Amino acid sequence: MRQDKKRILRITEELVNFLFTAGATDVRTRIRREPERYLLTIESDFFTDKRGELEELSEYFGRTGQYGAAEEYWELIGDQPGSGSELMLIGMMVSSAQIELAETSVRLELEIRLA
Repeated sequence: MRQDKKRILRITEELVNFLFTAGATDVRTRIRREPERYLLTIESDFFTDKRGELEELSEYFGRTGQYGAAEEYWELIGDQPGSGSELMLIGMMVSSAQIELAETSVRLELEIRLA
């Protein structure tokens, strides 16, 4: 599998896992491949008492465009989802992110540029 596809799968897996941990019962993902990038959209519900965790999610996307370093770190922590460092690594791989947080739903729009 090409490295860019593996990156998209890992990002999607970790974000869906994060949302399930936040109480998601309805998660929708959309992945669109364009010549220079992928666009990933995830919409989900969540438990209201997990809102703080979702509000903090935007902090992870402040280190954008460092996907090479992130993939190296990911190899070190292994393929086990949920070890805690993955969201920071995802933030390093994402070129841009928009998070729309409603009362009980969230919409993530991520751009992942190809290396």
